Amino acid sequence: MDQHGVRAAIEISGSSLLTLGFAAPGGFGPDLIAFSEAAVGLGLIALVIAYLPSIYAAYSRRELVVAMLDARAGVPPNATQLVLRHHQYGGLARLDRKWNEWERWVVDIGQTHMTHPFLAFFRSATWDHSWLTSTATLLDTANLRLSAITLPGGGNADASMYLTAATRVVRDIAGFQQIAVEHDGDHKLTPAELNASLDELDAVGVPLDKDRRLVWERFAARRAKYEPAVLGLASLLDAAPAPWSSDRAPPVYIPPILRRRRSTDPQ
Repeated sequence: MDQHGVRAAIEISGSSLLTLGFAAPGGFGPDLIAFSEAAVGLGLIALVIAYLPSIYAAYSRRELVVAMLDARAGVPPNATQLVLRHHQYGGLARLDRKWNEWERWVVDIGQTHMTHPFLAFFRSATWDHSWLTSTATLLDTANLRLSAITLPGGGNADASMYLTAATRVVRDIAGFQQIAVEHDGDHKLTPAELNASLDELDAVGVPLDKDRRLVWERFAARRAKYEPAVLGLASLLDAAPAPWSSDRAPPVYIPPILRRRRSTDPQ
């Protein structure tokens, strides 16, 4: 190959890898290399064809719950509305029966979005939907169920399972994107905002713990475990505005790998 130059080598390699077949190197060794490149080219095409359906399937599974939350939590999704609507139209027992389904959904997101990290950046079909704000809404709802709502039954256990699983998922994805996941002590959600939500729920008869100070302490302690990851991801993904999550995210986050390197040369 050396005697024919770089241009000839590129032509033969491209012809073989892309299986165009318009250039033949000649000789047993070069022909063997060309055939090997052709096999690699066919393998890449087969891999892409098999790969895309699995990506689309993961995206479709994710978006199913995102769309279903429209009727349950509003647009954009709101934790207060999710509790309020279930209480008014079917009782909170109906909400408690959904935690297992939502746990499986968020675990699937964790598996697919860590295996294929670019899936996190695939936006929903409409601008006001986002897998992240839906996950965050369910996190805050589970937190409310555990911290404020006094209802007997197994709902607390199921909500706790979802909260644990979803917290792990958002922290893992945020950590992969080099977003800080540890809380700095500065809560982005205030006690006044939580009290306003509790007042709204109390007005329609949702059974609540009367000790608001204790409710805030419980809620804030649990939220501290997922708040930095949720807000950091909302910034990175430029997620659609939603209460208690992307509406208070910091400015758009630029991953370190995309930041312009500062010169270390002496001035």
